[in-house]
Formats: sequence, structure tokens, C-alpha cells
Amino acid sequence: MDFPSFFKVLVHDSKSILRIPTLFVSRFEEILPQHALLKTKSGETWPVKIVRIDERYCFTDGWPKFVNDLKLEIGDLLVFWLIIEARSSFKVAIYGIRGCEKEFNSAATNHCPIKVEQAESTELDLRSIRILQPKPSDTGTTTYDAKRRKLKRNENPSCGAQKSFNSVEDRRFTKVMAKHHRYRLHVPLLFAEKTGLMGKTQVELRYQNGWSTNVVLKQSTKPHMLDMCAGWPEFRKKNRLLCGKKCAFEYVPETGSIQVQLL
Repeated sequence: MDFPSFFKVLVHDSKSILRIPTLFVSRFEEILPQHALLKTKSGETWPVKIVRIDERYCFTDGWPKFVNDLKLEIGDLLVFWLIIEARSSFKVAIYGIRGCEKEFNSAATNHCPIKVEQAESTELDLRSIRILQPKPSDTGTTTYDAKRRKLKRNENPSCGAQKSFNSVEDRRFTKVMAKHHRYRLHVPLLFAEKTGLMGKTQVELRYQNGWSTNVVLKQSTKPHMLDMCAGWPEFRKKNRLLCGKKCAFEYVPETGSIQVQLL
């Protein structure tokens, strides 16, 4: 399969929560959902919550039920594929300690399946498990990159209608850096709507005489919420945006970027 994937061996501590490998998170954090569905080969689904605990992302709420319903045992090997098209779904294959895939059905699990209406472009091919590393193509890109490009909308500011602003304040907001801004930064709703960022997946941040980069924009599971995530931690560190510092974020219509400066 060409979807991002990882595996975990079930141990005693992972019956209550399951820690997602840090390497997987570092590569695919920008598309990790806060709520996800775990789908087995039988077609059944279990909702789980993904939470950051002590610098690690974990399956929490809903995970114990998944373990109990399927009667998973210590030593079982679980393979997870993050389905790019769905963005909130993992396909899961489970192997017992003898190395064979376990088969499940709804009658055996006493689990009421959740009806999921979503397109799936591929089936699990358990003969070929690719862990983490996307397959490079002849052009130097990856099949994973190609799928990500399909998800992106047109982000060229010159291709759409130009936004009109009544004042500079319509395209500007300020933040005082705090501990909870280390890994992501919430974008005010009014600013996001006025500048057209709600429909985009990334934006360029430019710092005053400093380091600039593109950051990923991720819409929260809550309606009309937008966060800067992947790329933001590095931008903050490189430009020393420490706790207590007040920063202004101003959208530049001509370039479609955000200019950041200390106040």
C-alpha cells in the first residue's frame, strides 16, 4: 500500500492507550486528525481520540473498547494505514503471536458497527506492508506526495478574486507567546475568513529580517477553527519567539503571505 503506515506490538501498557511512533508523527503530523475511525477488514469501525500526552501522540478515548471488543492479546501485531482521502480513518490489520492474520466478525465482537459513508479507493493488501517510508518515483517525488497534492486547493493568490479589506486591522492580529503556542498557533476566525485562509492548507510566514517558511494550516474538528501546525514550531524557534513576547501577524495580499514582527 502507498498510504502512510506504522505498526505496534500490543503490550500491557497499550491496552488503555496506544502511543503512535514519534517518527510517524514527525512526518505526518499535519494530516493527523484529532478524532479518527479504526476500521478492520470486516468493515467494522471504532471511534478513537488522538491526544498529545507527554510529547507523544496517543490513541486514548475509544481505544480500550477497540481492544476489548476484538479481544486483543499481549503480543498481537497491529498495522495501521492512515487513509489519505478520508483523513480521519485508519485501516487496521491484526496478526496473532503465531504470525497469522486474525479474522473477526461482528457476531464475535458484540460490537455495533458505525455506518460510514465515504469513498475508499483501495483495499488492504496484506502481502505488502510498507512502514513509514514512501516509495520514491523517478522524478524524485513520492506517491504519498502526489496524493497530498490532490488534497490541496488552489493557493495561488493571483488565481482567485482579490480580497478587499476595509482597514489594516481586518488583515492583522496579535498574540502574546505562551507555552501552549509551542507546537501550534490558533488563527482568529475573523482574520482567517477575511484573508481567505479557511480554504487553504498552507501559508508562508515571513519574519522581520529573519527566517521564513511555509506552515501547514489545519482546520480543527470544531467548526470554523484554524491552526498553524507543521512548520510553526521551527519558525518560532528559529526566530526566538519566546514566551511573553508579543507578535503581530499581518496578511500581505500581494504575496499571499503573513508578515510577523515583534511589538
